[in-house]
Amino acid sequence: MKQSLRANGYAVAKRPLNGEATTATLSRTPSSPPQAEALVASLRAIVRDMFIVDDAASDLPLRQLRVCMILAAGPQSMSALSRELGVSLSATTQIADRLVAAGLAQRLPEGADRRVRCLQLTPRGRQIMERRDRIKVRRAQAALHRMRPADSKKLMSALAALQSACEESRLP
Repeated sequence: MKQSLRANGYAVAKRPLNGEATTATLSRTPSSPPQAEALVASLRAIVRDMFIVDDAASDLPLRQLRVCMILAAGPQSMSALSRELGVSLSATTQIADRLVAAGLAQRLPEGADRRVRCLQLTPRGRQIMERRDRIKVRRAQAALHRMRPADSKKLMSALAALQSACEESRLP
């Protein structure tokens, strides 16, 4: 991020895109407070800069990529994936079929009941996801390295508070 500008009293990220300076665009709604809009714009820019990786997995549809990200933590049952994705078991099966066909995942029996299957990444799928994570960590490390230690400490504290608030807001 090259610089920031003030929008309604809040800093909004501004960064170069393909060599040109651009400003994060906010879609205004009558009820959205400026602080929330600035937060969304900043997080979008940060996610774009730190987490979008152009690799073999970037061509995957979003749900397939999301399944690979879930499976990076370990094998999952099809029903657990279905719940995590918020889609039907048949939709999860179709996603799994495509990942298996692409050589990124494989089905395995789960426990003693051979009818119950789980999905796990293949070595190739695991390698792709680990590479993506390494790239993201390097980008985060480079960004933190450019910050003053006191600022990075404040950032980590603020992110922990934001994460906690997000978790609390998801409660029924």
